[in-house]
Amino acid sequence: MTPDITQIGKQNFDTFAAIQKQALDALAKANQEWIDCAKQEAKLTSTLTQKVTTANSIPEATAACQEWVSQQIELISSQAKKAFDESQSFTKAYAQIVTGGKRD
Repeated sequence: MTPDITQIGKQNFDTFAAIQKQALDALAKANQEWIDCAKQEAKLTSTLTQKVTTANSIPEATAACQEWVSQQIELISSQAKKAFDESQSFTKAYAQIVTGGKRD
């Protein structure tokens, strides 16, 4: 092999490794986000359970449920935005792999 071909091969390998690392980092971030999401869900459910079981009246229990629904909607909205952002990062990284490392 000539030095030029060797250098081209090394550059291609380095580019692929960098893009693959970017893709794996995006997956690791998504995984951590889903773990955090599960923790938040568990905390909300625990709080609701505590409030409902200690409620002294039906209106108190209803208020706790309404608060929980409101918090769930906020959480789901936040999760949807994060999932969209993560999917874009993931797609971008894999698009670079498919196109051989060429960036826009």
